[in-house]
Amino acid sequence: MPVGLGQGLVRLLQFSRVLSAENLTKHQLSHWESVVKDYFTPTAIMKFTLWKDNQRNEAKPFEIGVPIQPRFFLVTTQSGVKSMTLSLDGARARLLSQHHAVVECVAQMMNGSRLRLQ
Repeated sequence: MPVGLGQGLVRLLQFSRVLSAENLTKHQLSHWESVVKDYFTPTAIMKFTLWKDNQRNEAKPFEIGVPIQPRFFLVTTQSGVKSMTLSLDGARARLLSQHHAVVECVAQMMNGSRLRLQ
């Protein structure tokens, strides 16, 4: 099915709701396996840059493939992160083909850390 420009941003908004929801199953790997299956294609790569207080000189880029994403989200919640939100302000979607889009946005953590997701 062809992808429209706004569809990627709508899915990003839905994914943000999942990340921010209070849910006891967030501490179970099966929860995150289901979330990743619902929101990522099998070959997707989540790219993000982590920095604190906008100090770009301390930026750390990461690329996480689908096989590792469920554990990434599980460990994040197990480490005490209660909620993640994605900011759609400035979010960008680029169509790479009729069936493939890339969406970029910024995530803000409660401790002040920021992630640039791609």
